[in-house]
Amino acid sequence: MADIAIFNDKARCPVDEQRRIFSQSRNCTPSSPFIVGHLNHSHTEPDDFIQFSQIGASVLVNCSGITLHNLAARNAINRLAVRPLLLWASESDKTQEYIVGEEVEAAVTGSDGILYHSSDLFRNDNPETIDFAVSKFQQCKAQALSSIVTIENHNHLTAFLSLPIKPTAVFTFDDKELAASVSSALQGSVAHVHLQTITDQNPYNPSNNNFSAIFIEDVQNIPKMDAHLVQVPTHSSSKSAKSTISTSITPSSSDNSPLVKVCGIKTVEAAIKALESGADMIGMILVPGRSRTVDFQDAKKISDAVHNYGRAPAILPSPSPVSQTSQPSRRLSVISSTTSLFQKATHLSNKDTSSLPNSLNSSSSTSISQHPGSPISRRGSTQTLLPPWPSLTNIPSGASVFEVNSRIVRAKTKRRPAIVGVFQNQPLETILSLQHELDLDYVQLHGDEPLEWCRIIPVPVIKRFTPNTDGFANSSLVGYHYISLLDGEIGGEGKLVDWSSAKSQVALGARFILAGGLNESNVASALQTEGVFGVDVSGGVETAGTKDLNKIERFVKTAKAVNL
Repeated sequence: MADIAIFNDKARCPVDEQRRIFSQSRNCTPSSPFIVGHLNHSHTEPDDFIQFSQIGASVLVNCSGITLHNLAARNAINRLAVRPLLLWASESDKTQEYIVGEEVEAAVTGSDGILYHSSDLFRNDNPETIDFAVSKFQQCKAQALSSIVTIENHNHLTAFLSLPIKPTAVFTFDDKELAASVSSALQGSVAHVHLQTITDQNPYNPSNNNFSAIFIEDVQNIPKMDAHLVQVPTHSSSKSAKSTISTSITPSSSDNSPLVKVCGIKTVEAAIKALESGADMIGMILVPGRSRTVDFQDAKKISDAVHNYGRAPAILPSPSPVSQTSQPSRRLSVISSTTSLFQKATHLSNKDTSSLPNSLNSSSSTSISQHPGSPISRRGSTQTLLPPWPSLTNIPSGASVFEVNSRIVRAKTKRRPAIVGVFQNQPLETILSLQHELDLDYVQLHGDEPLEWCRIIPVPVIKRFTPNTDGFANSSLVGYHYISLLDGEIGGEGKLVDWSSAKSQVALGARFILAGGLNESNVASALQTEGVFGVDVSGGVETAGTKDLNKIERFVKTAKAVNL
């Protein structure tokens, strides 16, 4: 299995990231192939998608054409630590069955992209078919979906080359002569994946195979991979949080230091001091009326400072000549029949805008609207990309979703620190608006917000859990929040929590960032707690209610000296 489909920050994968995944398939080998799994029966159980992912599939194709089946598949995939791409297979004979359009329904049920057959796009030489293909690609772009075309013969290749705009990637199957023609014609301008179809009659054999990408036609054809290639773990229920991944995945760095988050930051000076000391996350309190609530304009400056504080090269070479500025911003898809709450969340990017208040210490913050654009677009249309995902290897077999998440977030923040916005029992519309305006990398929900909000918020969610409360069992529930934070019921009180009470959830797969009552004297011992991979400090680095730069430095360096 190639370590190229490591995407698990959000329910859907951005198109730029998909383009990179498809492009890097060329680096795979017959002994460690790029795997595309296919389900060709609408009655197939969604958990069959998990079987594909457990053998290292980077892409899964659902051709049932049934929206509820696709949604169930997405929910199944969301239980995984490392999520493969989910593609919707377009079927020309079903286009009349969609109420609001195939692309919209594919997007709203969680697809990352749509796979089109060239025979459906280019039915004859009529120029109208070219317009039809272009309209399909444009609809995908509007829904932040990738568009992939399977080229089936040389005539279709000729028609494809005449298109004024191109899709995200191109697939070819089995025919090596056609594949060579496609590669020669494209010259790398579009990602090209050539796949060998695996069936009962044509089983996978790594010792007698020169294909670096394979297409497994059905779940019954899942090959028995060699033990050195991938170990197929046993899948458990979501409630046990034991969804597992291939043993071929492990951390990229030998540095096994904990994640350190400094919260309640109100000035750029304090943020920079924390980062220079080695902090991984900077937290800003965006709850109105709290003593540590940050002024909105200061919050923007802090966010800019964190985003511009690089620890690794900031430019990722584009896998194709396509300009990054031409790519669509990712946004949530909407259909008119959704609930009013979901409509509010997803329609934000289309609203007229008004100025945000200068301070969040006001009840007016509950009615904030945002400027036009994607809720998660980063730093405008000229965004530069961070280096590729850290390659992960040697994660223990049976590692839980949260164990994997803890390793990925530590690896990523070693490359660039993250900015976190802390919210508590505020309207979802406010959270989405401020996430966009302040360009937050993570949203921290510190109140009684519904877990379902984690799937609507377009960036990873850190969810606060309090020991010995009714909702504490949800700390090990996968498919919603990205990180569990262990803190008191209110938070920010400086009181130590009962760390020992988390043991039951750790046994079920939960991993925690500890918060509450931490300081430079007790942080090292706190990090010895089982299931803890990070710490969150605020009051412990203050003097008389103000961030103390010397305390910040001592705390961060003390915590970072601990080896997990």
